[in-house]
Amino acid sequence: MPELGLDFNSRAREVFEMHRSATTKYFARNQRIQPDLVLWPENAIDVDPLKDPQVRGEMQALVDQAKVSFVVGAVLSKGSNFANVSILWKPRVGPQSIYVKRHLTPFGEYMPLRSLSEFVSPYAKNVVDFVPSNKIVIHNVDGARMQGARIGPIICFELLDDGGGREMAAKSNLLVVQTNSATFGTSAQSAQQLGISRIRAIEHQRFIVSVATSGISAFIDPHGRVLQESRLDEVATLSGKVGLISEGSFSDRNGGGIEVALILLPAALGLILRFYTRLRRSSRKF
Repeated sequence: MPELGLDFNSRAREVFEMHRSATTKYFARNQRIQPDLVLWPENAIDVDPLKDPQVRGEMQALVDQAKVSFVVGAVLSKGSNFANVSILWKPRVGPQSIYVKRHLTPFGEYMPLRSLSEFVSPYAKNVVDFVPSNKIVIHNVDGARMQGARIGPIICFELLDDGGGREMAAKSNLLVVQTNSATFGTSAQSAQQLGISRIRAIEHQRFIVSVATSGISAFIDPHGRVLQESRLDEVATLSGKVGLISEGSFSDRNGGGIEVALILLPAALGLILRFYTRLRRSSRKF
């Protein structure tokens, strides 16, 4: 990002140019390396690439030159509203599949109880509501080594949605977390989000590739181990290998009932132990 903070959206075209420049330099430095997929973070293209001919042309030229599919985070305009999306962009084809974020960020992408919120704070009027979707879209990537790859996009705040992550994992064999940490500056948010991604990798038994505009990007294996990671607020390109895993995890096969059981079972055992201890003490007094 040009700089951290809440005002990054006003420099949307500059953000796109920075991602395009970093990607072009990577391919120039690594001409013998041909990746199977290039992943850009959330908000990498905040100028609607489907409506802006210049941005669309530059993006298509980059993808065609790289000869590899990209999965990019973008913002699309929907009338007076917006949509936060993940787009699969293919060489010589253009935008293929588009996933629209389903679980929006309250107070960031929509204003809950808008009338009350605007009464409490005038800043609430500055939040333009995004349009959510209720549809799961998987990016199907072709390639010699990516044959059969079904990529499940998770956009930022959706990482907190247990059910949404379970639904995405059931239909995919690789999860990608596209996020934007610029609004949180140099706080601990990005490291915390990376920790959540590690737990999700274990929970769903999937490789996860997490990519952030200014936060920590990382490759994570199904054991939750961080294989590679960038530093906070640096221009970096990570390159690594992932596995495509289709089998459902124990957690995903059994759903949220396992989580409830893991919470209630220790509580029940604690109550039984406490009752038993009191019973023994009463017996000794008698």
